[in-house]
Amino acid sequence: MDSQTYYSRISVMLKNTNDSQLQVIKKVAQCKANAIKEDKILHYFGCGHSLMLCEEVFYRAGGLACMNPIFDPGLMVQHGGVKSSHMEKQENYAPFVLDQYNLQAGDIFTVFSTSGRNPVPVDAALYAREKGLTVIAVTSMAYSTRVSSRHSSGKNLHQVADIVIDSGVDYGDALLDYGAFRAIPGSTIVGAFIINAILAETLSLLTKQGFEPPVLISGNIDGGSEKNEKTLAKYRQMIKHL
Repeated sequence: MDSQTYYSRISVMLKNTNDSQLQVIKKVAQCKANAIKEDKILHYFGCGHSLMLCEEVFYRAGGLACMNPIFDPGLMVQHGGVKSSHMEKQENYAPFVLDQYNLQAGDIFTVFSTSGRNPVPVDAALYAREKGLTVIAVTSMAYSTRVSSRHSSGKNLHQVADIVIDSGVDYGDALLDYGAFRAIPGSTIVGAFIINAILAETLSLLTKQGFEPPVLISGNIDGGSEKNEKTLAKYRQMIKHL
């Protein structure tokens, strides 16, 4: 097993995801395009390494200004890997976190969880739906359907979302078989593809309709920072981490 085997496996996963999930991606993009036209916010939630996908969308060149990541120290590996894993299993913690954010009916709430089994992402989805947000789950059906729920409802994430995108990640999220063990994850790369594919479709829809989306540009090109300041002005009271 080497880097080329990994490249081959990742390439197959990306193709499978693109082929099998394209129509769902287009459906999600339509939801997000409609929300953006109505000045709604796109929220992103994950725990542990899934939280990296929330960072992927936030405050970056080529992204949208209306993207709101949920960054809770208790759920971030930067503040303790073991602690973040422990906290993800705590029921009723998600509402405490989300109460600190400006979630409004009509917004879009995307939840990332590869296994989909732990209480925090399930609670987050339930909380957002109760508030009137459309909930998108990015999860692995191959993984989630092989594990029991740790939530008191007995449900995994895909069972409480409005729309489910199947990442196709292997059970255990380890692509390469070394005989005595499996290793090398795939969920981050596939997850990043999914969210940027949604963004590409969303921007395509908006531009075809003549709507100018709030796209950020690189602050390292001439005039970039000044343009971004104008774009971000309307969102400063709506997005906590700006």
